[in-house]
Amino acid sequence: MTTDAAHRMTRLADSIGLLTPVDLSHPLQEGMTVWPGHPRFEHELVECYSRGDLSRHHRVALGEHTGTHLDAPVHFVPGGAGIADTPPGVFTGRAATLRAPAGTAAVAPAALTAFEAAHGPVGPGDRVLVDTGWSARWNTPGYLEPWPYVTAELAAELLDRGVALVAVDTPSPDPYGSEACPAHRLLLGAGVLIGENFARLGELAPWTLLTTAPLPVRGGSGSPVRAVAYRP
Repeated sequence: MTTDAAHRMTRLADSIGLLTPVDLSHPLQEGMTVWPGHPRFEHELVECYSRGDLSRHHRVALGEHTGTHLDAPVHFVPGGAGIADTPPGVFTGRAATLRAPAGTAAVAPAALTAFEAAHGPVGPGDRVLVDTGWSARWNTPGYLEPWPYVTAELAAELLDRGVALVAVDTPSPDPYGSEACPAHRLLLGAGVLIGENFARLGELAPWTLLTTAPLPVRGGSGSPVRAVAYRP
């Protein structure tokens, strides 16, 4: 690395250090909320120095869509890309946070229009977070009751903008009980990743730097992530 390149990397690291990180992930723990029918999270102690072993470690068992996670196209699209096939550049970059007023049942294109009028256009390669406040219900029975969803019209508008990822703070961008799953089919069908069960979106500025780090599961339909946003 040249001296100039090293200085640029230092300036970049210093700039990120001026931002405030916000953890957007729910902790993985036994008894946590999972989608009905999906594997429950298990965390079993296998060895420990308190038992005379050299070190401590656990067996972890979970589904690909446990907790805060990303969906890959193959989740709904036969022959679609798996999570390990996604270019790493998709996981980090600029993110817009759309706000849905309390009591909103369906997040429509008006949310995008309002955001762009106030904060500028959403463009190709951007990530979009949809804040409905639903994550406050996490790990309660109310979390799996009918949640706010992303309309097919908003999903189509986001596709027109060329976004790379759309994440929600609900169990799904589609309506409770939907078998048509229009948002999943539109977004994943176009190669746009979907994030579900995100947390603390209400703490974010309109624009943030978002990082999401899925496990590179070969052929995986998704993966839990440690999602972090950096706000001014």
